[in-house]
Amino acid sequence: MLDFSVAARAGDELVVRVRFAAEGAPPWLRDDDPRTAEHAVELRLRADQLLVAAGTWEHELDALPYRSFASTG
Repeated sequence: MLDFSVAARAGDELVVRVRFAAEGAPPWLRDDDPRTAEHAVELRLRADQLLVAAGTWEHELDALPYRSFASTG
């Protein structure tokens, strides 16, 4: 799992918390128990930096093949 959240905001600066869990956790954490492995990092960014990063990520994702997921219900 990969999870993003805003941990704090002061003026134009944001603290974005990125949480890596389960199969998305670092390999050195998954060795013990992959189901409970979890690691978080905090990034301090200005709003304009976050917008550039999001645009770059979106552009990079566009290069990946599309995968459809069937609903389970």
